[in-house]
Amino acid sequence: MRIIVASLAASALVLSLAGCAASLSNSLEERGIEGTWVGSNVGYESGEYQDREVRLIIDQSTGTTFSGEKAWREVDGEWSDPEPFAGNIVDSTEFHATDFDGYIIGKVVSSTSIQATYLESGEDSGAFALDLEKVTE
Repeated sequence: MRIIVASLAASALVLSLAGCAASLSNSLEERGIEGTWVGSNVGYESGEYQDREVRLIIDQSTGTTFSGEKAWREVDGEWSDPEPFAGNIVDSTEFHATDFDGYIIGKVVSSTSIQATYLESGEDSGAFALDLEKVTE
């Protein structure tokens, strides 16, 4: 009888852990991180002040990680060529991402708002404040 009870308890634990893993794998998708995020991109690059619109399109997420494309408005008003990026949400709110030459560090303020800082070193060194709002699912 003890073997049966122990087996049932072990089976319940395994099923419970499997359920947790399944919910973690969909956690960002369930929270709605995927979609188009647009907002301000204000700061300095190579010593020059810039105030441009930025767009992040997050099109994939698994667990706490995500990926997509980043673009910004050029001086002529056109969107730049898209640049791939990937990131991670830490402790449900900390937003961390990287692209070819910089890092985005910030916070998921709500299901429709992200505030972050973009940092880039090298010849085009810069720092920008990003204030993003979700515009599509």
